[in-house]
Amino acid sequence: FLWNNKQIVHVFVPDQKEPWASIQTKTTDGLWLQLTGPRNHVALGRIAKLGDQPTIKTINAERDVVRMSFATVDQVQSPKLAEFLQEHLQGVVA
Repeated sequence: FLWNNKQIVHVFVPDQKEPWASIQTKTTDGLWLQLTGPRNHVALGRIAKLGDQPTIKTINAERDVVRMSFATVDQVQSPKLAEFLQEHLQGVVA
């Protein structure tokens, strides 16, 4: 975890220069999560119901960024979200 920013918390994993996860906390529309991982590792259908405004953006030949927001505590505490985060992390560190 990198806590040196007032608005975003970054989570790093070994062998990846950019943060695996970035959590933006100081927005009026909710908590934003951004995950960086292997290209084509996640399909939009997999994240469609986990949060609000889900997107997947290719940032280069090797990496995609998954982004979504959460407006309720129930969304953040969802077992399906926890399962997805574990799957995504395994794909990053594998």
